[in-house]
Amino acid sequence: MASDNTKNMNRVREMEDESFGEKIASIFGCIHRTNVRTIVNIPTKVKSFVLRKVNDYKNKPKRTEINKVYVLVGYTTKQNVDNRYNDEHFLISIRRILLLLIFILLLFITVKWLTPQLKFDQLKQIFGIQSADEMTSNDPFAGETTETDESSELLTLENDA
Repeated sequence: MASDNTKNMNRVREMEDESFGEKIASIFGCIHRTNVRTIVNIPTKVKSFVLRKVNDYKNKPKRTEINKVYVLVGYTTKQNVDNRYNDEHFLISIRRILLLLIFILLLFITVKWLTPQLKFDQLKQIFGIQSADEMTSNDPFAGETTETDESSELLTLENDA
């Protein structure tokens, strides 16, 4: 342990004694070694990536249906896979229900927050409406229904006579 500490102390002293140019040179040396190592390893990385993808494709089971295909590995049984599938879909449905509840709660909170801030008297003045009766009193379609009713009554009276 003591020899390790003295070695570290000697390295620290050597680094303190280095000039600025030597420090820059050591930094560029590290960068050069890293780049060379990266470039040299590119073919190996590409080869291993391609081999991995080829093996995955070869080992993939043939798919004849839309459904997922599970590869049973080790001590897994079909029942275990079915249980896991059912659990997964149960959690998905719970997640959807919770998102819907959160959305509804946010909607209620927003309405409750906005309702006191709306000044309905000012809105009535802006749109020129004093009451709901005033708004429905000028219904343009109200007169048409009574006219057609009267004409149909006249037609039935004439036919009866």
